[in-house]
Amino acid sequence: MKLFERLGRGPVVELVDLQQNRLMFQTRQKLALGKTARVQLGLREGPLRLKVRVHGVRPLASAGFLYTGDCETRIPRPDGPGPFESAGVRRPGRQKCRIRICSPRLPGFQAMSSDFSTTGIQIEAQAALPMDQVIPVSLHIEMAGFPVIEARARVAWCHQQSRVCWRVGLEFLDITPSAQAHLAKFHRLLAARDQLSGDNSCGRLWGSEDHVLGTNPRRLVDGHWTDA
Repeated sequence: MKLFERLGRGPVVELVDLQQNRLMFQTRQKLALGKTARVQLGLREGPLRLKVRVHGVRPLASAGFLYTGDCETRIPRPDGPGPFESAGVRRPGRQKCRIRICSPRLPGFQAMSSDFSTTGIQIEAQAALPMDQVIPVSLHIEMAGFPVIEARARVAWCHQQSRVCWRVGLEFLDITPSAQAHLAKFHRLLAARDQLSGDNSCGRLWGSEDHVLGTNPRRLVDGHWTDA
């Protein structure tokens, strides 16, 4: 038994997703289903100790396990995404955005993103995708100066959000230098948008392309994409 387990602190885990009190994380440690486990989130400011009632688990091809559970510890909510980023996930910082993702392997052949980083993207799909499946994807940013970005992506995690919507985390693979440069440029634009959001100037800056950067998001309702 490791020292942190003897001290009752639990293993340090990597945050994958957080929705209200529902937590998704990965670790190499085996945790008992239906039980409350002590874990530590590896944050940049230091580990955050939590109690999580574990509801689901999936083995990962890269070793370890992906868990979902309800957090029984109150989690502080920062104003921005930066301070709450896991040390082992969310690198570089994720930015909220809504862009169209197309692939012959996606249900309905397309999905909308919910957030984005230069290493991966979260999407809202109409059905579940197999864990660790590698799929071709094309990112349609639909802004001047951005081509359709082609890439391969691995399904890092997948969980059901509603009756007709699954949230899926995709990790980019084999990105070409040209595509990586466009991803980095888009990421910088999203970061600049967030810096300006406090004075409500996003609309004036982005004009008709607001929907791409999240100020007019689309939602999946009864299997159809609609404007919010």
